[in-house]
Amino acid sequence: KPPPPPPPQTPPPPPPFLGPPAGGEGSPSRVVNIGSVDGIRVAAVPHYSYSAAKAAVHALSKNLANALGPRNVTVNAIAAGAFRSKMMAQTLETQGEAVKNLACLKRIGEPSDIAGAVLWLSSPAGSFVTGTTVVVDGGVLCNAPEM
Repeated sequence: KPPPPPPPQTPPPPPPFLGPPAGGEGSPSRVVNIGSVDGIRVAAVPHYSYSAAKAAVHALSKNLANALGPRNVTVNAIAAGAFRSKMMAQTLETQGEAVKNLACLKRIGEPSDIAGAVLWLSSPAGSFVTGTTVVVDGGVLCNAPEM
């Protein structure tokens, strides 16, 4: 004789950050993930795992937007270009001018550039934006190589 089936279980409640948004129905909760332009393009320097990981962040954001949209949660990603950071310190020290020249704006990103994108996505102006990767790279992806 087979054992009896287990008793039905109710699913656990969602984590607090996925619960009802504090602002009500018209103001969704927000998730903003930080990726990289190297998750979109083939980078000049072969760093396969980094590019794959950042592409995964972008794909995860789209999938979470689809899954969490019905709960009134927007999920987006930012594909960052070159910014001063611990990771970029050595590269910018040795190749800073070359890195600047990759961007149409010919500069390295400032913290306020990323902050502005996050503020937009988190503000009422971004309440209907979800499943998107916003590129904040100073024009690296649109800069044509010199011939």
